[in-house]
Amino acid sequence: MKKIILSTIILLMAICQTIAQDSIQKPNEIVSFLEGKWHNYSILVSSNQAVSKQDYKETMHIKNDSTLTITAHDFKDGKDLTKEMLLIIHGDKIIMQQGDFKASGKREGNVYYLKGTFEDKEYRFRLYTMGDKYIFHNEVWADGKIEMINMSYLERE
Repeated sequence: MKKIILSTIILLMAICQTIAQDSIQKPNEIVSFLEGKWHNYSILVSSNQAVSKQDYKETMHIKNDSTLTITAHDFKDGKDLTKEMLLIIHGDKIIMQQGDFKASGKREGNVYYLKGTFEDKEYRFRLYTMGDKYIFHNEVWADGKIEMINMSYLERE
C-alpha cells in the first residue's frame, strides 16, 4: 500500500512538473522584438498647440510572454516613467492593453494596425517593426476629426 501511495505521489509530481514547464511560454514576436534599449525620437502634433519634440532613452524588459515593462528614462522633469504594456498575438490578430485602455487590430507583414476607444475618443495605432528600428504612430480622433498625432521613431542601441 505504501509503495502504491509513493508511486502515485511521484507520478503526480512528474505530471505537475511537465504541466508547469509547458505553461512557461516564450515571448510572442512583438514582445521579443521590442525587448532591449532604445533611443526614442518623438514628435507630437496637436490642434492649437505648438509642435512638441522629445528625445529620450527607453528600456523595455520582458515580464512574461505577452507583457513588457517599459521605462522612459529622464522623461518628465528628469524622472523615469515606467509602465507595463500587454501585447497579445493570435495569428494575425493583436491586442494591446495599458491600464484600462485596450486596442485591437491585425498584423500585415511587419506592421500592426490597432484601434481602441477611451473616454469618447478613438485611438488609432500603427506599429512598424523594422530590424533595428521601431516606429510607433498613433492618432487621437474625436467627433470625426483628428486632434493629435504622435510619431515616435525608436532606434535600437
